[in-house]
Amino acid sequence: MRRTTIRLDDVADRDQLAWAFWRAALGKRHRSEVRLFAERLDEELDRLHREILTGTVSVGRTHRFEIRDPKRRTIHAPCFRERVLHHALMAQIAPVIERYLVPDSFACRPGKGSLAAVQRAQAHSRRFAWYLK
Repeated sequence: MRRTTIRLDDVADRDQLAWAFWRAALGKRHRSEVRLFAERLDEELDRLHREILTGTVSVGRTHRFEIRDPKRRTIHAPCFRERVLHHALMAQIAPVIERYLVPDSFACRPGKGSLAAVQRAQAHSRRFAWYLK
């Protein structure tokens, strides 16, 4: 595998962070945490920009909740600010990682949702007698 440089300047770019905010806010704009971030958008993005470049971004603040789907699970979801950071990082890293993933990996990949995974599994089941769960 060839080395690829991901620059913090690119992750911390103001336009990149603004795009990351809008991506992170999709479907979550009604939440108080997102509304508060949006109200102070310029200050929040400036602060995140500075913290990325100086290496002082604090991470690890999570919201803990339980779901039953179908079994009981505990979820630790990152705070909204960390979701913005995640989107900014993934915008830089995803194209690099994407080149090295196997074609039959479908989780969290653009254009490869649940339907594509099911269709690929059906195609394999028609072609091969053996399978792996």
